[in-house]
Amino acid sequence: MVINIFYLAVSRDEFLWRELFYSYYRIPRSVPRHPAAVSWYREFKRLFDCIPCVEVQTLREHSDQVLHLAFSHRGHRFSSCSKDCTVKLWDTER
Repeated sequence: MVINIFYLAVSRDEFLWRELFYSYYRIPRSVPRHPAAVSWYREFKRLFDCIPCVEVQTLREHSDQVLHLAFSHRGHRFSSCSKDCTVKLWDTER
């Protein structure tokens, strides 16, 4: 019973989840946790559950990090915005 309580305490340790958050997502440590986030554990879990982690295609036309994608209703077009201050429109049927 004592061992189970120890593992539960370690698994909820904020320092551990903060370190895992920055290393797993490769986010600079200067970026703070989202203001609405309750804990590092919950923020890690939210991103892990909601953000795809498999790179399918690279958008090489942007010169900096892509921040957001928005898809059309049919899914054949989408737009992307980047830290390079550009918005690009894409057509997947071409």
